[in-house]
Amino acid sequence: MLVKSPVVKIGALFVLLTLTLAACAAPDISTTSEPVANTAQAATPVPQEPTPTAVESGTRPIQITDVQVQIGVGSPIPVDVVASGDWPDLCAQLASVTQQFSGDRVEISLNASPVEPDCPPDLVGIPFRLAIPLNMVNKPAGTYSVVVNGVQTSFEWMTTSAEPQPVENLGLTFAYVGADGNLWKADASGGPPQQVTSDAAQMESGGDVVTYYFPAISSDGRYIAARRDSGVPVTEGIRYQFGLWVYDTQTRESKTVYESADSPPAGFDWKPGTHLLAYGIGSDPSYFISRGQPDASLATGINGVDMDSGASSLLVAPEKGYTLILPVWSPNSRFLSFDELLYMEGRGPFAYYDFEAQQYIAWGEPLGNYDWSPDGSQLVYDKLSYTANGTERIYSRPRQDGTEVQVSPDMDQGYAFFPVYSPDGQQIAYITDPGGPESTQHTLVVQDLISGEIRDLGSYESIWNLAWSSDGRALVFSAGPHESQQVYGYDLVNGAATVLVQGSQPSLARP
Repeated sequence: MLVKSPVVKIGALFVLLTLTLAACAAPDISTTSEPVANTAQAATPVPQEPTPTAVESGTRPIQITDVQVQIGVGSPIPVDVVASGDWPDLCAQLASVTQQFSGDRVEISLNASPVEPDCPPDLVGIPFRLAIPLNMVNKPAGTYSVVVNGVQTSFEWMTTSAEPQPVENLGLTFAYVGADGNLWKADASGGPPQQVTSDAAQMESGGDVVTYYFPAISSDGRYIAARRDSGVPVTEGIRYQFGLWVYDTQTRESKTVYESADSPPAGFDWKPGTHLLAYGIGSDPSYFISRGQPDASLATGINGVDMDSGASSLLVAPEKGYTLILPVWSPNSRFLSFDELLYMEGRGPFAYYDFEAQQYIAWGEPLGNYDWSPDGSQLVYDKLSYTANGTERIYSRPRQDGTEVQVSPDMDQGYAFFPVYSPDGQQIAYITDPGGPESTQHTLVVQDLISGEIRDLGSYESIWNLAWSSDGRALVFSAGPHESQQVYGYDLVNGAATVLVQGSQPSLARP
């Protein structure tokens, strides 16, 4: 069995390591707020002799104190054995993992690297925690026992995953890109999801190519804005027309807000409580031609269109000489933030416009992914302005005259990104990647901003589009392999994640 494991860094008080086994492609998904074994009995030690391989190679069994089994939802159904214990010493690293099925029994052996003579003494002990995926495809239903280095537990295997739950159970209305590539809307009032478009087509179809991206739903759920790329096959490939379209889910009418053959729309966001859409139109093809520096004469600002009146306007002028992209409204609607297009790649410096003071404020540095606090007084951000380097953390800073503070704790390995405020501003949710930039296994966490307490909501493959429900009860996100993502709702009251629909890029209405 092929095992791929990231390098383990030793020397901190907590180590979290996630393995991806080639024999099991299922994402590591937990449906509980804390790791809870799906067991019929508590983990108990059983006699087990060291394997001949470990003795001959000099590797050492890792002392395991607890074993749990986590069963998620999806296809195939993800099943993970979570083993906890202690490293043999400060210099130990994971040397081998073996897994063997024998009927309804699974034996797993975890061994650490050989003793290093110069290793300093371990005075406090280093905790060990490892998630090991089990390939349960085609396994019959029944009770299975799992033994990890002499510690045993058991779990019930049902062979079928839980069915998607009705979205009205959590009171959620959201837009998303369906498995067919079209725009869809799921409504809290009940009933099946509503199909909004029907013309999505990929290159394999042999005809025109139509792709939808980044749906954004208005606060009341009536309008959905989305980027629409339309391609026509030509001799040299595909010729695209990029557009920003708005769809009225009540009248079934659509409106083209922006179209260009040169530049796709550069971000858009609905003003809370209104039908005013702010959007960027990107840069002129010649914007960066002069020695790679922006041409101020070609800079564009943030535009707006009001779907109630049909009126268009310039919301923020490019008064600093930079094209403005990726607009984001603050929840109180007083501020509209954006990136200044200063670099040819990655996120630009953060700036915002204060509509009450009629003032443009530039911070002069990129924030990466960020979110406004409910009252507009604070921002949280991750500094992930380009590709992840594996050291990103979550920070906060007051909007005015403030000092940056690191919010998320340091990690021995991995990074944190994509923070979002809860509706009351007392918590933030964000994503961590314990395996580093090359890993796709993400952990969803919620952190209390007052106490600093962190709640682990489970591990998923490739989490994106994280958002809180307006009542603070649920988190909505998409996760899973790129070609088969699912939209999840995590009920923070009951501590359970459920699949809501098959699709990706959810945008949550927040009345």
